[in-house]
Amino acid sequence: MNFIDRFTEPLRFAIENGYNYLIGKYFLSNESSLDLYASILFVLIYWMIGSLFILMEIYEKPKFLMHFKIQKGKSQIQKIALQRTIKQVLINQLLTLAIAYWVHCGQRMPHSNRVPSLTRFLLEWTVFFLSREIAFYYSHRILHHRLIYKHIHKKHHEWQTPIAIAAIYCNPIEHLISNIIPVVIGPYLMHSHRLTYYLWVLYATLLTLSDHCGYHFPFTLPPIFHDFHHLKFNVNYGILGLLDWIHGTDKQFRESKYFAKNRIYFSLNSPSALLSE
Repeated sequence: MNFIDRFTEPLRFAIENGYNYLIGKYFLSNESSLDLYASILFVLIYWMIGSLFILMEIYEKPKFLMHFKIQKGKSQIQKIALQRTIKQVLINQLLTLAIAYWVHCGQRMPHSNRVPSLTRFLLEWTVFFLSREIAFYYSHRILHHRLIYKHIHKKHHEWQTPIAIAAIYCNPIEHLISNIIPVVIGPYLMHSHRLTYYLWVLYATLLTLSDHCGYHFPFTLPPIFHDFHHLKFNVNYGILGLLDWIHGTDKQFRESKYFAKNRIYFSLNSPSALLSE
């Protein structure tokens, strides 16, 4: 055990004991029940955050937040489109819950019983990021192939100006191969503890909502990279941008005015105002 892990071992041990107590007291040591409740919680978080952005778009309030909108003056919230989006998202979430039930109740996804040390946790998350980037980038590029796009991926691009709730508005086939698999492949390969897995899924849920929200708020990761993909279609296929840089599929983005805004801002001014100063 290295110095970092020795130093943080009391915290790791406390988290592990707390987790085991929670499972024993509230779930009768049945972790499959916890998986179900966690999955439902992620669905609720998705709708709570997504609904807030819908209200912002419809009523354009609070006004001071409108300055952070990426595609200025563009809003396409229409009742029919919104109803269609809500219906498809619910279908995809039911698919997610069904797969989660099949995987976890059938114990088809291996999990460690030991809460990881800090260095192990960081290693696992590094694998998560890289495996998700590889799986998402290449599946996403395949979905943009002219023989596939109009049959599957075109649905997701109905929102040229994206909104948060449309993050998983897509064909169920796409949802499986481009949303679910890239997220779970890392924890599956690493046999991660459930807490590590839950934190990762929570992060992935919040990130995809942010990437599709259409706003670039201060102190948050910039969603401009993926927003530009919705604007121009055939660029920025990845999440981190690493494979786009390697394959040159971010060239148009790098040459655009949006590239300069693709960073975290530590000011309450809008990115556009900061760039004009």
